[in-house]
Amino acid sequence: VVALPSGGEGHLQPSLGRTPLSEKIALVEDLARRSGSADRRVSALDTVEYHDEQRSVALASTRGVRAHHQAGYVEMWVDCLGEDEHGRGSDYAYQLARTAADCDPQALARLAVERTVILLGPVSRCRPGLPLILDGDVVSALLTAIGKGLSGGPVSSGRTPFANKVAAMVAASCVSLVDDGRSPMSPNAAAHDDEGVPRRQTRLIDGGVLLGALHSTVTARAVGGGAVSTGNARRASHRSVPRAAPSCLALEPTTSRADLMS
Repeated sequence: VVALPSGGEGHLQPSLGRTPLSEKIALVEDLARRSGSADRRVSALDTVEYHDEQRSVALASTRGVRAHHQAGYVEMWVDCLGEDEHGRGSDYAYQLARTAADCDPQALARLAVERTVILLGPVSRCRPGLPLILDGDVVSALLTAIGKGLSGGPVSSGRTPFANKVAAMVAASCVSLVDDGRSPMSPNAAAHDDEGVPRRQTRLIDGGVLLGALHSTVTARAVGGGAVSTGNARRASHRSVPRAAPSCLALEPTTSRADLMS
């Protein structure tokens, strides 16, 4: 995943809406060409996609809330199919950016092909005790589950392993987890949540110790004890009620990727 460059306040680059269709098609064609020709073991491409999105959100309430923000992003995706004398394999890679000009089809194709061909070749048995490094997408799935467990609804009702665990060790001492609703690395970054509360960075786990949960105004009131909204109210659409949910979870790094791999 390529980090989104900051689009400034509102996270919307004006040039995003001015990108002609021909330029978007050219990006897809370039990505397909590079992915299909980088390695002879990549026999076909399942999917090559370009998607961009712009949104303008206005919030108003009888409590006097008046807020407005804009955001936009681009996503490119390629799914490769590989084959050799030992069998078949497939994998994908995707890229996020603020504008079409920020996309890098060459880097994206290289990553997708590398992820695909590494699955090919003879099957080998791993001896016990080897250190394990999780792929970033695996970590994302893990954080999705953890984020649900650290949201105000499950916490207030006790339907999570993290209930009543504030100030307790819930992870290794090297683990620190934050949620940042304004992070430029998130395509869903915004100045306010869906109740109009300003978003912010919330530390959830620090040195393995649980510090708290992510709240909307409703879940904060349900938990009590002086809890306040952390700016994490989200709704699926204008027809659904806001619910507390993560916005952009990130593990704080303790070492570089190069050092980890070495």
